Amino acid sequence: MDLAKQVLSNFEIGEDTGETYYNKASLYAAIIANHSSPPSSLFDEVRENLELAISHWRQDVSSCPAHQRRAHIKLAAVLLDCASPQGRGRNVSLHHVEAARRSIDIVRTEFWGGMPKRSRCRFLLTESDLYFRQRSYVLAQEKASVAQELAKTCNFNIEVGMAERRLDYLAAIHHSLPSCSTDKVLQDIIGSLSNDGDTREEDTFSESDIGSLK
Repeated sequence: MDLAKQVLSNFEIGEDTGETYYNKASLYAAIIANHSSPPSSLFDEVRENLELAISHWRQDVSSCPAHQRRAHIKLAAVLLDCASPQGRGRNVSLHHVEAARRSIDIVRTEFWGGMPKRSRCRFLLTESDLYFRQRSYVLAQEKASVAQELAKTCNFNIEVGMAERRLDYLAAIHHSLPSCSTDKVLQDIIGSLSNDGDTREEDTFSESDIGSLK
């Protein structure tokens, strides 16, 4: 990867250089996903490289906005560290939670329109993770439930399983969680997708391997 960076240093900042930093961040994310107790330096590497990727893509006016969107979602997902039971059981610094919140807010305000259905589903799961880390368990359950229903509607079986694992974990740590009505939220999301003709899906993160490159 370092060799690739050296080669690309001769190229103008843009889509290719951004992709290099994104891929490097993905490699570090894969290490985190398979590490029983990842050091903070690994999270710093992911954050630094994803922020560089986003910066390079922003400077390239021809770059697809979807690149920045997937980088922000991956950054939030890695910092929240909820892709595995081991990760959910670890403590996460308030600094990481706040950084994840900022990326989630950016996606909501700048990149929500035109987001593919699967990416929206995984984004909702990341929002659930944010609320979990903030100990807002009712909101975490609500977001996971909406993601689950959306995934079922679209026959996204992998995402259905991802949502179910979150809901099971929430139930285990907070038995008194009240049931949440997600019908209106789900209808709003599906309604916003009804006129979206873009059926392409983006890479965000994989539950079994959050660091996969694509």
